[in-house]
Amino acid sequence: MSGEIHMARWTPAWFAAGLGMLFLALALMATGHGAPFAAWEAGESRAILHLLAVGWIGTLMIGASLQFVPVLTAVPLALDWLSPLALGFWSGGALSLALGFWKAQPGPFTLAAVLLAMAAAMALAMLAPCVAHALARLPLSRLLALSLAGMAAAVALGVAFALARAGVVPLAPGPALRLLHGFLGLGLWFTLGAMAVSFQFLAMFGLAPQPSRRSLAAPGALAAIATLAALALPAVGPWPMLGAAVAAVGQYLGTGARMNRQRKLKKPDVSLRGGLWAAVTLGPAAMVLVAAALAGSQALAVAGGALLLLGWLSGLTLAFIPKIIGFLTWMEVFGPRMGLGPVPPTAALTDARRIALGLSLWAMGTAVLAASLALGLSVPAQGATILLLAGAGVIARETLAVRRLAHLPPDPLSIPPRILQITP
Repeated sequence: MSGEIHMARWTPAWFAAGLGMLFLALALMATGHGAPFAAWEAGESRAILHLLAVGWIGTLMIGASLQFVPVLTAVPLALDWLSPLALGFWSGGALSLALGFWKAQPGPFTLAAVLLAMAAAMALAMLAPCVAHALARLPLSRLLALSLAGMAAAVALGVAFALARAGVVPLAPGPALRLLHGFLGLGLWFTLGAMAVSFQFLAMFGLAPQPSRRSLAAPGALAAIATLAALALPAVGPWPMLGAAVAAVGQYLGTGARMNRQRKLKKPDVSLRGGLWAAVTLGPAAMVLVAAALAGSQALAVAGGALLLLGWLSGLTLAFIPKIIGFLTWMEVFGPRMGLGPVPPTAALTDARRIALGLSLWAMGTAVLAASLALGLSVPAQGATILLLAGAGVIARETLAVRRLAHLPPDPLSIPPRILQITP
């Protein structure tokens, strides 16, 4: 890990807001809303998709970036006082966007466009200086820079779409523009950012060697090629974009496998095992999406998207939320007591068995839901959503227990911290 330890005050609040969006989306699915209960083009299906993508993963990506980008780049976060404002605007924008899709009304779309644009601008104002200052000396920062560029482009295009639905701008997004929007968000912003963080987590928590410059350059170069191909979709079709994206995934998985073989930690903890499972699902997700393009199957495309969003991105996120919160809580409560007396190990703040249970339920739910979406089966999909709710509930409860120091014996010197804010 580069530089001194940085603790972003509002990381728990960002994580809590994202989990709230996840529970809302899953609750709607569990009660029979969205695909496969409704058509993919239906407003409720689009509302749930954006709750998951913008509300859940987008919120967690920004919150985690505010915590880890300064650590990875060894550059202090700029304008960190913007964080709670950005969180409020982003959360309000995600909910307004979902409401706009659900009700098909112009007002929520206009509000969503304004709030999300302002929140993204604030997040980029905080993060971009860190990455820019590290570009020349830190290869990993190039992946982060591409990820932030994907964020800016995805939000800008999404804002244009929202204003078009509100009747403010004359734009009729066709399939190519919508595919570009999805690639910029799920592919460039989320996946490249998750790749960068997962490499660092494997090095930090698994005591694996840092990836080589070439290993880091290849996914970034392939992602850039895929982006250019995505911009040229109407002229060249989807295959150049898909080919470059699949090659980037293969390069990432190969590098991760080499790092995993060379790690010095022989028995990885539950969070690292969960993160490795999430990374492995990226391969099947890519293969299903390629199969969907070959077959022209919307059902397979939705199933591949579910593996990407719920298996890869959500699986990685849920695996590391308790560990990140545990580490920050330990630093907040016990860091000042280092050298003054006995302190518990970081692992003592979490219950590995409960985390393993939550991740197992999530993995089963993801597999069943993806298969159900591919086959158009609504009853198994509803059951899978209940499994997902249960798994996420276990992880959320365990994260709350970490903040309350619930797994430690009573200690008058260890006062549980604020739930949603790190005390500096």
